[in-house]
Amino acid sequence: MKASFVLVVNMWGLGGSQRFMREIVRRAPAGLDITILQSPGPESARSWEGSPSTGPRVIEASMASASGPLPRRIYRLFVSRDVIRSIDALRRSGVAEELARSDIVYLFNNLYARLLDGAGDLPVIASAHASLSGLRAASNPIQAAYDLLVRRVYMRSVNGLHVFPKFRGALSHPWLRYRMVLPNGVDAGSFRPRRSSAGGKLRLLFISHLEYGKGLDVLLPPAG
Repeated sequence: MKASFVLVVNMWGLGGSQRFMREIVRRAPAGLDITILQSPGPESARSWEGSPSTGPRVIEASMASASGPLPRRIYRLFVSRDVIRSIDALRRSGVAEELARSDIVYLFNNLYARLLDGAGDLPVIASAHASLSGLRAASNPIQAAYDLLVRRVYMRSVNGLHVFPKFRGALSHPWLRYRMVLPNGVDAGSFRPRRSSAGGKLRLLFISHLEYGKGLDVLLPPAG
């Protein structure tokens, strides 16, 4: 099985997304091939523990983001189109084709879902690691219009969502009605450095209604 992950930062940083990515690689089961698309960084050549053949395939490329106040994000996404230019460059280099050969693609930055437009029924999983843009149920009309544009321009290929506590308030969003929802299969808090020694298995998972859209077919088999 091949799983691909799209970062905009470099995985060797100190942020939560980077720690999360490193834990995924460190705990990956045998038979799982991991590809990581990320920005270059000063420690990008750092090797993984063990044999190099067991490490992930890392693709480094210049990638754009759209953070900051709403006017700045609108300008970067729909006027200067920094992210779209970055995505077009990745397509020309063949990165989009390689990601499309994955069994699943997980987005730390959901704007790069546009890179996978036309990839068919490939599971493309959005998350709230980097931004809630396009995912929140906004009451402000300007914010709501912005989120709608983000979904239509950048997130057409998203067909799944990874939900964790920071994001639980958006579960009622109508946009999720026909998309798979993946809950946390483990306690993400155990990834924090102070709790790294805990490493216990999940003992209880509350499911409520049994629905295919909850992604139980993905979550339960690894749990045994």
